[in-house]
Amino acid sequence: MARLVAKQGRTVTWRTPMGLPIQQSYMAYQSSSFELRILGKKTRLYNFKPTGDIDKRAQASCIAPNFIHSLDAAHLQLTVLNALKEDIKHFAMIHDSYGTCVAQAGDLFRIIRSSFVEMYQENDVFQTFKEDMKIYLDETTRLPKMPSKGTFDLAVIPQSLYAFA
Repeated sequence: MARLVAKQGRTVTWRTPMGLPIQQSYMAYQSSSFELRILGKKTRLYNFKPTGDIDKRAQASCIAPNFIHSLDAAHLQLTVLNALKEDIKHFAMIHDSYGTCVAQAGDLFRIIRSSFVEMYQENDVFQTFKEDMKIYLDETTRLPKMPSKGTFDLAVIPQSLYAFA
């Protein structure tokens, strides 16, 4: 879908389960280079100028990791909101690693997992992504088939010891 959107000269934009809009702004550049000789040593310098066009290849090749990172960020946001409701106010978080003070670590451990279940039970992230992509495509564009869902049961996550760091 990202390839189809980029083909129409648009940047790929979607919403996370928390409602945050994400835009992949990969733009094309024209490069030129020249060589200098400094103190007898050759050095090559590069100059990059934006063309104003979409980098279609980057839009398509970067969508998977960027989409996953945006879901991780949404999970982190939901976890913090749910932790605040339980009076946890100290956080040390990077990407998908979570921390708090030792006295509240057990509660955060539980909240991380319950927030993950909540986010994915209440949101069909692929369907939302598809709807977001439709906005940037004309009606004649044939969309690829949605990936099939597996049989993983979200209900086992709260009992998992190794769901998150």
